[in-house]
Amino acid sequence: MSPYSELKTEHEKIKPKAVRFSEHVIEQLEELLIKNNISLGVPIESRVKSWQSIEDKINRLNYTINSITQLNDLVGIRIILLFKRDIESVNDLLFKEFDIRDFQDKAIRLEDTQFGYQSIHYQLRLPKSWLKVPTLEDFAMFDAEIQVRTLAQHIWAAASHKLQYKHEESVPIPVRRSINRVAAHLETVDLEFERVLEERENYLSDIKSIDNNSQLNVEVLEQILDEILPPENKRHGNEDYSALIEDLQMIGIRTAGQLREFLANGKNIISEQLEKKWSQYTHVGLVRGIARKKYGDKFNDYMRDKYAKRFSIK
Repeated sequence: MSPYSELKTEHEKIKPKAVRFSEHVIEQLEELLIKNNISLGVPIESRVKSWQSIEDKINRLNYTINSITQLNDLVGIRIILLFKRDIESVNDLLFKEFDIRDFQDKAIRLEDTQFGYQSIHYQLRLPKSWLKVPTLEDFAMFDAEIQVRTLAQHIWAAASHKLQYKHEESVPIPVRRSINRVAAHLETVDLEFERVLEERENYLSDIKSIDNNSQLNVEVLEQILDEILPPENKRHGNEDYSALIEDLQMIGIRTAGQLREFLANGKNIISEQLEKKWSQYTHVGLVRGIARKKYGDKFNDYMRDKYAKRFSIK
């Protein structure tokens, strides 16, 4: 009999509950990120550690545990962000909303002979106040390890793991120059995105009052729609302003003044849509609703052709 047979049996028994715990944490994290307008690079990733992986860890590290729930990484969740600045915001949210048991910034521990940078790790539990809810009380036994990194950091982590290039001495000498260049380029990606965001913020501060002759771009479009359309219909982070600009150009709307006039003339249509319980429609959807009502088959044919080309529908 395996010396770990009792642990293996326990793992099989609690794994379904650990999966539900993971799903609940992810649900809460997604809601927090959306509410705080934080952009993911890819959907949140998760896993519950397999028994084989647990057994390997015990043997490799000469690890002694009496229960599977003593593993702080039984449940692993990875948050991959689009922008580096959001790492600090996520950090604040995690400390505010969860019970943080441990915190490590792996980048601080990098040695001179190690490449790149790594994610920030949190060990957390659900707050005691949450565990009073009957459907959550069974999750008191679980910790989750949360990794937070940018998309550029994730690319480096995945590639270096695959190539096993974590230390300079492990890299063939002819390859070292190229791999150092890759690490530098990926770090530059994060830095340049920060520059883009700063320039965007400066631009937004300069367009608080939009002249009617201003050409439409995604920033001007969003601001005008926010001024005129019901705020409850806006879907933060999920409005496709770029696609809507194409649609508006098709019907001859290219400036802020033309858009304002178009929306003013369509107020009755918007009211009609909302009375028909179109509250689920976004700002983009409401504007397209005006166009459909005003231009009929012309706009409908255009939209059908547009999506046929996008999805290669014959």
